[in-house]
Amino acid sequence: MAALPGRSTDPADMAMRVASAVLGDLRAEEMRDRIIERVGQARRVGQAAAFLAGQPPSRRAQCSPTLASAEAARMCHERIEALDADLRAIAWHATEHPVAAGATPAGATLDGFAVAIKDIIDVAGMPTRCGSALTATEPAPADATVVGLLRSAGAAIIGKTHCTEWALNDPAPTRNPWDASRTPGGSSAGSAVAVAAGMCRATVDTQTAGDVLRPAAYNGVVGFKPSSGWAPLDGVTPVAPTIDTIGITARHLSDAAAVAAAIADDPPR
Repeated sequence: MAALPGRSTDPADMAMRVASAVLGDLRAEEMRDRIIERVGQARRVGQAAAFLAGQPPSRRAQCSPTLASAEAARMCHERIEALDADLRAIAWHATEHPVAAGATPAGATLDGFAVAIKDIIDVAGMPTRCGSALTATEPAPADATVVGLLRSAGAAIIGKTHCTEWALNDPAPTRNPWDASRTPGGSSAGSAVAVAAGMCRATVDTQTAGDVLRPAAYNGVVGFKPSSGWAPLDGVTPVAPTIDTIGITARHLSDAAAVAAAIADDPPR
């Protein structure tokens, strides 16, 4: 669409004009710094996506888990077999155990990590159902970038966790492990319950509006929701693309920090 004469096409200027129309000039001016920061976040998300799209396939190459991660995955699968018929946290998990690398590779910062992935994030060889019967059962052909980064750091990917349908408001089948009469929260219900019940060491999830922090709080585990644009979103089914954010659920703060460092697009930041 062509710009109107005399109208700036700078995204920050456009956002301020919209804010003025909706909120009034005075309120928009009061919120200027926050509006401009949000525009900057959206810009960084777009830049990260464009950058990753141009990366060579090696950036997304699948790697074998470390020996410790493969052993952790085996133990987690035993927990899943024992508990998940009641808790319903796991949407899909492999029947075969991951094969470990011959030696711990350099940079294997997630040595000993068995990680599950929220079922709106693609994992090669596993279906992405988004909590919905309307989605295809065929496996995803490739990993989302964050999943590839987990593998590169030595983690074992053990499966997908249940979420609310389309990561919105309809409840997941998951039950709160501490009190079955209470909600596990959402949308990352299965992730928080899987971590709380020892079915995995950590999960990688998404948050649009409380989707990580709420279920983490309801199930007594650690939830981490960073700033928008902090981790790449390609391979993730969108809910609200300008504010969707990769998040992490873990049992311990140090585990959340380790996963965060492994998948951050700019780890020092």
